Amino acid sequence: MPLAELPPRALPRALSLSLIAAWLAACDPPPTPSDRLDQTVSPPPDADVAGAETAGAEVAGAEVAGAEVAPDMLAPDMLAPDMLAPDRCAALGRCSDAGGWCEPADAPACWASGAPVCYPADHPISRRYCADAPPVGPHGCDCPEGYEVSLDGDACVRAEGAEATFHGARLGVCAAADNVSYGKFGALYPNTDGDASNDFVQSPYWGQEGAAPTGRLNAVGVWACDAATSAAGTAPVGEWIGFSRCLTVEEAGDYLVGIAGDNRVRLKVDGQLVFERDSSSTSNFNYWHIQRLALSSGVHFIELSGLNDGLVAAFGAEISGPFPAGALLTEEAMKAADYAGNIVFSTGELAGGGLFDLGANSGWSCPEGFALNTCGDAPSCSR
Repeated sequence: MPLAELPPRALPRALSLSLIAAWLAACDPPPTPSDRLDQTVSPPPDADVAGAETAGAEVAGAEVAGAEVAPDMLAPDMLAPDMLAPDRCAALGRCSDAGGWCEPADAPACWASGAPVCYPADHPISRRYCADAPPVGPHGCDCPEGYEVSLDGDACVRAEGAEATFHGARLGVCAAADNVSYGKFGALYPNTDGDASNDFVQSPYWGQEGAAPTGRLNAVGVWACDAATSAAGTAPVGEWIGFSRCLTVEEAGDYLVGIAGDNRVRLKVDGQLVFERDSSSTSNFNYWHIQRLALSSGVHFIELSGLNDGLVAAFGAEISGPFPAGALLTEEAMKAADYAGNIVFSTGELAGGGLFDLGANSGWSCPEGFALNTCGDAPSCSR
């Protein structure tokens, strides 16, 4: 099912919309991946950036300012609120009975995601275009052919299924070994204010440098069990493995996802890539990466995966929420949110008995654009 605000085709659509000259003159152009500094942010000057892994096992390359880092897939809704809807699209949309602005059903170029949505009345877009439309009823989102209105009437959903491919036995989940390099630079937030120096937060909870391992990846990191030792091993190498979780959202809201891995990580929502660190950069595990999800009402499929390049392996992810829709548009708001008190999924809960759902040579996989649906008794593919 599609998202209300989080664009499945986030980066291409964000970049194409940023080129529309009709945007408000007072607005600066939205950031592009090449403009973003949050992926090359360095810790304090006296910090050790060597990024060495377990002694005697693997020594990763140093993380230095200016080093090439794979860019995030960034949702347009994470940009400045007044950049989300060009005036030309506003003229094609409408204000709903709930006081929110609805994307036009017959103009896909104006959709922020894969289907039209109606924004909450207090969302910045709605406040701009529907300030004089007081709430008098439900949204009643207009949907194109092949789509249905979501549970709360705030989005259009396309229910399409496919058969899941089972590749063999599912891999067991074991707790990964602690490592002082994991999370040593803390939590890394999307750069929404143009100041790269304040994008990360270090603490014992998020992670910090020191002799003892700290941070979320050490707390919830897992990998596939080694049958010979009954502990986390290094295999599989070069295979994406992970988890799929059904998240039922009763009304539109914001969520935070924290994710990191040794070596690569990936986040998909409803079959669409939202965030990926597909490189051997040590920043993939030196930071706990925070991403905002803006979800419509209904059932969503969250897929969280990791890949090991060799030797030491770990992968961790958490989902926290819900928070009010539009409440986490800035990094300051994300930092202030009660992440720890609202965790609804954590890989750490699966260690010592859980099983990986996703894999290319184990577990299940789905065709491109589909998500593994684990809501029912038997896994299937949905979008």
